[in-house]
Amino acid sequence: MALKQKALTGFLFCIVPSLSENDLLQLVCMEEKPTLEWSAPEYREKNRSVDWFWALGVIAVASAVTAIIYKNYLFAIFIILAALVLGFLAVRSPETILFKITAKDVELGREKYPYARLKSFFILEKEAESILFVMSNRSVVPLISVPLGDTDPVRVREVLSVYLPEEHRDEPTAHKIMDYLGF
Repeated sequence: MALKQKALTGFLFCIVPSLSENDLLQLVCMEEKPTLEWSAPEYREKNRSVDWFWALGVIAVASAVTAIIYKNYLFAIFIILAALVLGFLAVRSPETILFKITAKDVELGREKYPYARLKSFFILEKEAESILFVMSNRSVVPLISVPLGDTDPVRVREVLSVYLPEEHRDEPTAHKIMDYLGF
């Protein structure tokens, strides 16, 4: 067994000479680390009334007319297009996405986030749903929101705390505003 580890370590050391033997043994033993997999809708579906769509239309038209009065035609076009996109997104059903926490990264559907690019995590538990928030090193939109669906938040916390530190935080203000507006 020790000979196999030495041989394997020597082989890996030839491939990646900058890693220490301790790092290589951790790479070899990586399969023993916990992983977790679940699927959930990409967002919580909300039933919007006809009044919501009327309000969207009235606000968009009023804003576009105001932009036209101020001779900002490009902004008026942008407002109308944004309202149309919001309307189409509001009626779209959420896709079910496969989420994974592995020994190498956090996978959200087709996107992979290696732990080297992630800072920390926290889990927000509400009555209706639990959400995993992961802080990344990205300068634009550093907070990644992951719905847990029916997955046990305690189990997610146990598995993810092996790879990332947990930082207790409040729900982000932008998330509260979007939730209030029905998104």
